[in-house]
Amino acid sequence: MRKTRNKKKEGKKNVPKKIFFKIISIIFVTVGLLVGAHVLFRYRFKQAYNTAQQETYDQYYGIGYDQGFQGNHVTNTVGISVDGIQEANDLEVLKVRDVEIVIEDKTTNDNNTIVWLEVPGEATFNVNLNAAECIVDDARKYVLIRVPEPELANLTIDYGEVRKLLFKNDVFDESIRVGAVMAQKMVNQGELLIKREFLSNELYFNIAKESARETIEYYVRSLNPDVDLSLDIEFY
Repeated sequence: MRKTRNKKKEGKKNVPKKIFFKIISIIFVTVGLLVGAHVLFRYRFKQAYNTAQQETYDQYYGIGYDQGFQGNHVTNTVGISVDGIQEANDLEVLKVRDVEIVIEDKTTNDNNTIVWLEVPGEATFNVNLNAAECIVDDARKYVLIRVPEPELANLTIDYGEVRKLLFKNDVFDESIRVGAVMAQKMVNQGELLIKREFLSNELYFNIAKESARETIEYYVRSLNPDVDLSLDIEFY
C-alpha cells in the first residue's frame, strides 16, 4: 500500500513536467513560425520594393527621354549627307599617257620593208560610283563608302602625233601603198602594247585608288562641313 501511494505521488509530480515541456515546445514552434514568416515577409517586401522601384525608374526615365528627345530635340546624332555620290557614274580619277616604239623589219614582211613608228596613246582610270555602297551611322558620325576598283577606260591613239622614225623599202614605187597598210598595222600593235602597259603597271592602279579616295573624301566632307566625320573608303 505504501508503494502504491508513492507511485501515485510520483505520477502526480511528473504531470506538471510534461505539460511544461509541451508548452515550451509550442512556444518554440510558434516563435519559429513567426520568425520565418517575418523573414519571408521582409524578403517578399524587399523584392516587391525593388520591382516597384525599377518600374518607376523605367517609367519616368522613358518619359524624360521621350520629352527630351521629342520636345526639346536633345540628341547627339546628326544628319550626314551623301546625296548625289552615286549620280557621278564614271568618276575619272587618273589620266595616263604612254609612247611605244613599234618596229617592222625585213624578217616580218614580204616587201623587205623596215619601218619604225612612234605611237603615243592615252587613257583614263575611272571608278563607277553608280555601283557605290554607302553605309552611314549618324550617331557615331561615321561613313563607309565601298566602290568598285578603278578600271581602264577611254584608250585613244593620237594619230596626229604618230611619228615615222625609219622607213626603208626596196620597191620604191610601192612604198606609199605598202607603207600605209603597214603603218595601220603597226599603230594597232602600238595600241595593244600601250593597253598592256596600262593594265600591267600596278603603280597606275595604286595612284588611281589614292586619287579616288581623295576625290570621294573631299566630296563627302564638302557635303557635311559642320560634321567631324570618320570616313572610310574601301574597294571591292
